[in-house]
Amino acid sequence: MTLVINELTRDIIRAMKFPTDEDKTFRLPSDLRIAEKLGTSFFIVRNSLGPLRKMGFGLTVVPNYTYIGLKKVKLHFEADYQTIKDMTEGIREKLPYFVDELSILSNDPLGTNVGGIGIVYTDENNLNKILENFMTNYPKLNFLEPRDYFQFNVNLDPDDKKIIDNLLIPSSIERIILREVYRNPFGRIKDMSRSVFSRYTSDTYRRIKRILDAFTRAKAFFLEPYFPTTNLEGSTIFVVVLDKKFIKGNDEKEKLNQMKKILDKNYLFYREYYSNSLSFLCYYNNRKELIELKTRMIDEGYHKAMIFEDFQPIVLSPRIV
Repeated sequence: MTLVINELTRDIIRAMKFPTDEDKTFRLPSDLRIAEKLGTSFFIVRNSLGPLRKMGFGLTVVPNYTYIGLKKVKLHFEADYQTIKDMTEGIREKLPYFVDELSILSNDPLGTNVGGIGIVYTDENNLNKILENFMTNYPKLNFLEPRDYFQFNVNLDPDDKKIIDNLLIPSSIERIILREVYRNPFGRIKDMSRSVFSRYTSDTYRRIKRILDAFTRAKAFFLEPYFPTTNLEGSTIFVVVLDKKFIKGNDEKEKLNQMKKILDKNYLFYREYYSNSLSFLCYYNNRKELIELKTRMIDEGYHKAMIFEDFQPIVLSPRIV
């Protein structure tokens, strides 16, 4: 099946990013709400996403690890083809509790292979043990520097801070609700109430809604689109990764807006919550678009940007929340 991403599909996927700075209440990007945001009809949105969903496109939830007392690092690695293949298959077959994402960025039997892995840990000693275990099992694996740490700070008002502080307590109502969001972000609050409180009343609804609204303002989780790139034909998905220190701008927001402007029509969504890098998932429908984008980035002074065309994300469901 050949499927070409057009401008409407791109705008729909961009509208799925939640929460953004503009989101103050828990209103997930359903097909209807995306239609309202874009000023189009529900049926157009549903029909545009239908073919993608049949190919495995969906949404994943990334918790804000800082709020639950954990740390996360994104490591890039390189190795020979067989080592990366063995490691990928091993992680898929028996998911380690500390791995929450895995991407193969270049998968060439005859060339250098690179990938990225997200590791969740409690402290540096714990992280060192995890990495030692990897190196023991896969001695040809080479982790690259610099390490990219999960880092996202929000200025919280006092009421929201009380709710977020409770996320450090595994048995708290707030933590249980975060687990429910992680398990099924589009579940109804009524159903969540019955799961959390064993009943549903107007009081439990208001309490859960208040907590979810605080989660939204504090960015207690991030909702991200997932692309099974091996199933997509017609359009080509690629990743652009940039070192933040080389991006023009006085702060994080200016740097992000600078790259959105340069990537313009080609980007689908982005990750801004790592310490060292900004990454964008992009697409092109012909090679000319990619060449034009590379030329534009060089002209703007971003010749050091890393562009990976052979991008294969692997959806993982770790036990971390």
